[in-house]
Amino acid sequence: MRVGTYPVRSVLVFRGLYLLRWWVGPLVAGGFAAAAYVVQVELSERLPGWAHWTLLGIGALATVLALVFPARTARKETIHRQAAMQVADEQVARYRTGLHDVLLPLSELLDRVISAKRASDRKAAQNRLTQAVVDLAARHLGQERTRACYFELEHGPPRRLICHGIYSGRDRGPVTVFDETTDDGSHVFANIIDQLSSEFQPAVPSLDALAHRDARPYQTYIACAVSSGEAASGMLTVDAPEKGDLADQDEAFIRLLAQVLGTALAVH
Repeated sequence: MRVGTYPVRSVLVFRGLYLLRWWVGPLVAGGFAAAAYVVQVELSERLPGWAHWTLLGIGALATVLALVFPARTARKETIHRQAAMQVADEQVARYRTGLHDVLLPLSELLDRVISAKRASDRKAAQNRLTQAVVDLAARHLGQERTRACYFELEHGPPRRLICHGIYSGRDRGPVTVFDETTDDGSHVFANIIDQLSSEFQPAVPSLDALAHRDARPYQTYIACAVSSGEAASGMLTVDAPEKGDLADQDEAFIRLLAQVLGTALAVH
């Protein structure tokens, strides 16, 4: 489902090669036909019979090739276009299936949260949905050993974000506690929690606020505030051990999961 991009220069080179491939055959064949015609006109009176007919044959063959080359190229392009459309249709079908697999279990758990009559049942349903969200995030994003975590917001003072064992994807959860009075915590609260926003770091610096204290260092992460309305209840994170394991479009998916989770946790 990820779509790569090419540099502008590469695209221009590709288009240039495409046009060259399309026109080089007809130009060469047309050149031969024109040359044969010119030679025949200029030397028609001085050429022997066999040379005259040879030039006629070359001109006729070149004319036929000038017509055949574009038709052959157009047929190839049609076949390639049809194959590309088939691949695109298959990708869309897989995307729809994957989206259905993700959203259906969450909608069922959200219904249990909303319909629960007792506070204890509602809390249990919220815990199950929270774990389901981190499981889905770890399973559907990034590469092998991608980890997803939910950090619960403790209002304090001071405010803190703590992962109470709700994580998925690796053998150990995060050890970092984000306290708003520390340098690490102030970054997270100012840029993510207070802004009800998200942050994607494709390549983690050596002393990053979300990575350098972790027992298992990671090289890329996405963090998103979990909220309902203007009130944040926590933070959803995804991290991976290698640069490039997460992509820009994964941030949008994490925001979607965070919105679903925030809605569920806001039910009282």
